[in-house]
Amino acid sequence: MKIKIFEKRTLYKRVFFLVSILFFTSCSLFNKKSEDKSVWQIYQKNYQPKREYLDHLTELGKHYLNTPGVKNIRLRTSSKKYLKGIYRQIVKSNEIYLKEDKSPEFFIIKDQAPFIFSLPGAKFYISTSLLEKYLKNESLMIAAIGTQVVKSSLNVYDDRRTVPVGYIGTGKIISLTKVSLKIKNEINKWTFISLKRANFDATAILNWIQTKNKNIIDFTYMVGTQKQSTEEEFLFKNFLVQDSENVFEEVSFENSSKGFYNLVRDVRRSLN
Repeated sequence: MKIKIFEKRTLYKRVFFLVSILFFTSCSLFNKKSEDKSVWQIYQKNYQPKREYLDHLTELGKHYLNTPGVKNIRLRTSSKKYLKGIYRQIVKSNEIYLKEDKSPEFFIIKDQAPFIFSLPGAKFYISTSLLEKYLKNESLMIAAIGTQVVKSSLNVYDDRRTVPVGYIGTGKIISLTKVSLKIKNEINKWTFISLKRANFDATAILNWIQTKNKNIIDFTYMVGTQKQSTEEEFLFKNFLVQDSENVFEEVSFENSSKGFYNLVRDVRRSLN
């Protein structure tokens, strides 16, 4: 029990340090990229999780795709490029603190349950149900993906080792990527600034949180209790209110790009 408490405190300390960097960079207190980089190097030196555990998680991702019942659908090349383009726009716009992986991978899993999660090394897993039924517009989808891009790039994962047996179910692997409410709130803030700098609709993060809350029974894999979900929304709203520059914007399905529509058609085609 003491070990678990120590690990949680270490992870929160790591994320708190990241948010501190974010505050300074977003306020332009660091005028030189070299100064930003030096602060980021301090983070990498003192707060990065052990490489051994990150490799362990990445390996479990391979086991997941080989698990009976887990079906990774094939996307058209154009849809793959579209998703990777979103990833690159986010990380390149925030290269001071987000490290770009040259080979990001998006796995679309045929599943009736809505979920999205990430693993180290820019590995992203999205269910067909989430894309077809819940991500009604491009901004909402980018908000959902954005939180995972930040999480994967910064390696914000608790050390929850499990014995590899060659396969792992959806519920189990998602449980290994979950973090506390405090850390989730910091990730939401971090993602907001990252999307804003990438010229995406950052306020759509609130829409994403509300989508999960309104359909909490469906999002069993991803969310905790109703109380925790409500508190996550409350904390993020407070963050938006505290920053006078955070103007709420309505997002609409009509504003979505051709790439988004093609992706949705790709997914629906695979279900027929």
